[in-house]
Amino acid sequence: MNITADQARKLNRASFLEGDCDTPAIRVAGAAVHAYVDAERGQLVVSVHLDTGEIPDDLISARETVPLHVTVNGHEVFNAR
Repeated sequence: MNITADQARKLNRASFLEGDCDTPAIRVAGAAVHAYVDAERGQLVVSVHLDTGEIPDDLISARETVPLHVTVNGHEVFNAR
């Protein structure tokens, strides 16, 4: 994965809220990150979708995966490069 600080800044600034569905999502660099309340579970759900077909090639690793780092309240809970 080769991405410059300028490319990252442009991708971040191009993000948008996708609110026309039951589970609102923010779209960043082609990824859809949904955050919603699930009444059946009684939980806040955060769901990351990387299968949109819109991820820039510069973000896809040599293994054809998207490196992902997830934190909750500043604590790392997942890290895959």
